[in-house]
Amino acid sequence: MKKSYWLILFLLGSIQLSAQDTLTFHKSKKINKLIQLDVGVGAHFDLTHSPSGNMLTFLADRKRVTPAFDFRFLHFFSKRWGWYTDVSLDINAGKRRDCYAEWVQPLETDYYVKQVNQFGGDEQSRVNSYFSVGVAYRIENAGWSLYPRVGIGVNLISYQPIYAELKKKGGNELYRVQYSNLEGTSNLERAAWFVGMSANYKVSKRCFLFLDATYAQPMGHLTLNYTKTDLYTQDILEEKTYRSSTLGRFLKVTAGVGIPFYLGEKRNNGRRSSHSDRTNELMKKKRKDFGLFPRNK
Repeated sequence: MKKSYWLILFLLGSIQLSAQDTLTFHKSKKINKLIQLDVGVGAHFDLTHSPSGNMLTFLADRKRVTPAFDFRFLHFFSKRWGWYTDVSLDINAGKRRDCYAEWVQPLETDYYVKQVNQFGGDEQSRVNSYFSVGVAYRIENAGWSLYPRVGIGVNLISYQPIYAELKKKGGNELYRVQYSNLEGTSNLERAAWFVGMSANYKVSKRCFLFLDATYAQPMGHLTLNYTKTDLYTQDILEEKTYRSSTLGRFLKVTAGVGIPFYLGEKRNNGRRSSHSDRTNELMKKKRKDFGLFPRNK
């Protein structure tokens, strides 16, 4: 997981250096710089959801569609190019499955089951989070704009690990069964490519309405390890690794409000002068030229 963070930091540093170079070599040119903050709500679609999936999919308990919240920061350091960072949350609302109870039920016919440790239940997070950073491009006219983007990021998926001890009914056999990742935590982390596009409609100079779609493609496997250990000898009797190249692939569609901040623009903050204002300015000029009490010639 540390490699993923280093990769993100390297990409972010490269983007910042590119922005600095662009501003250095083009100071003499008129640059339309823009910062935009987007806040949106919508839906997260799990494209790999299957009731007959493997144990990894089963313990993650992901629903087909979940509510999604999106927070995005865009910085366009030139007329066309910029960078972005995005944080997205999807919430597993509704009744939560008890994966441990479903798993242990068929075993209770032949074994006494003792739950040793479980990160599931009320301790399992209902929120899956996604973070990405990358390059954005700007296509715009007077009222509309399109922001295609591509980036790299991390998705954090919660699941329900299982730790249990089994005692054979009518026998003395004792086993420990474990389903967990290598870190023994209740979260699965993986780097992914993120591709997105947002369409913006200009309501006013300080407000945009946008519709955004984001797709994530994992860069590697998620793994979940299963082991069955003899508690007398500590020998591993069974061992299996569940792998998935698809868990974590998703499509997110959100709509919301964007707030733009224009950098380096020339603003005329003065209001249009009225007749009285022009008269006052003229009188001030005359007093400056002839004094407060001009003499008659």
